[in-house]
Amino acid sequence: MIRDTLQKLVFDLEGCRGVVLLGADGMPVDGVVVDQAADTELVAAGVADLLRRSGRFSTESGGGDLLEVTLQGDRLTVVARPVGRDFGLLALLDPEGNLGRARLELRRAAASIALEL
Repeated sequence: MIRDTLQKLVFDLEGCRGVVLLGADGMPVDGVVVDQAADTELVAAGVADLLRRSGRFSTESGGGDLLEVTLQGDRLTVVARPVGRDFGLLALLDPEGNLGRARLELRRAAASIALEL
């Protein structure tokens, strides 16, 4: 079921290069990547670290639980959400991808996947 959720995200989101479910260690648990232009494993490891640090900062600064992190570069946008305490879900988008829709669908997918883990 998780694989189905990831595939649906990749093929339904305009400009989506891939979607990866990663563990707390930054290693991909599962993923669907349709464009290898970005080093998915490197992005996943960096985003896992960013989720950990941002989550800690958000909590310690009084912002509450971290809900989402978005990184925008001129050639790649990454949207990431925690999934429970031990996983993260990220989408890699082209700069022309629909960021608003990606955020919405990633939130829905993270909730669905959390129930399966």
